[in-house]
Amino acid sequence: MVTATSLQRSKNLYILAQITLDVAQHQHALVRYVTLDRCLSKFSMNKAELIGRCSDAVNRVTGNDRRLSEKTFFNDIRALREGVVLGREAEISCVQGFYRYSEHGFSLFHAGEEKQELLIVQQDLARLQERARSAWECIQYMDIDSTRLKAIRALLLDDEVATWARITERDEVRFRTNLKLREPRQQVGPAAVSEPLAEYVPKDLPTVMEQRAPKPPQGLSPDELARWYLLEQRSSFDTPSLSWRKRWRMRQEFGRVLSVLRDIGLG
Repeated sequence: MVTATSLQRSKNLYILAQITLDVAQHQHALVRYVTLDRCLSKFSMNKAELIGRCSDAVNRVTGNDRRLSEKTFFNDIRALREGVVLGREAEISCVQGFYRYSEHGFSLFHAGEEKQELLIVQQDLARLQERARSAWECIQYMDIDSTRLKAIRALLLDDEVATWARITERDEVRFRTNLKLREPRQQVGPAAVSEPLAEYVPKDLPTVMEQRAPKPPQGLSPDELARWYLLEQRSSFDTPSLSWRKRWRMRQEFGRVLSVLRDIGLG
């Protein structure tokens, strides 16, 4: 028999699992960014070598023997180039398949300030992922076909969502301008005036949530729809804040991540 206590216990376990997943994503991304930064600053390495270095560093933190995918690698390179880390864009050159910073010795992290800057990066990753998760909570119950909903979920809950969300925030003005240009122009002049008035049909008043939740434009692709919801909830509502449990877990895990990075000479 299912009781209220057992349901609450299951809910608590689910919340704890979600917290662990979020923190793991923060750990992985943070370790990968630092590893790439150190390697590109000192060496010229090919894709396989960089994936190997990042995989080894992440495995030291997680204890899982898993190799990074090429998709994750290319998204991380894009993240460094696009300024996801501390808003500092890195010039990365690729000559005959070997990657390195265009300026030898360049680093996204300033000497003597690594710990503080690493903490800033982790908090920013948490903010971006929490915002994307909030957008998914708004959209998952909308009347959208399963194929498009699956594509949207992959964007908003993917491990590389921080890069995608950061670029979406940066290009907000251009994105909204493009949507505005695609809107059909309203007809003006005598033709518009000659339209007969529609019969008034009383309707129930909308709820508070319906008043606060604007509807997206028609004809958006899954990527555009995900971007629209991310930006709309960002502008319409306060930024989702992390619970004390998540903040406490992040502080605990950050210390362990920093220790591992120092042990392998990357922190």
